Amino acid sequence: MQSHELLREVIKDTSAKKIAADLNLSLSLIYKWAEPPSDDAGSGANNPLDRVGQLIRATHDPR
Repeated sequence: MQSHELLREVIKDTSAKKIAADLNLSLSLIYKWAEPPSDDAGSGANNPLDRVGQLIRATHDPR
């Protein structure tokens, strides 16, 4: 399962509007997180799960 697919499942189980409000982010950004990345013909934005993966790779520290 890819990160955007996991986030889509999470959003199904809760409210995207609540997530946006709790994180003080736009509702459209929350929905973009659940779309495939733009290089896969989607319009998705880098989501927090992708960013954590990038951080682990950049630091070589999987803690």
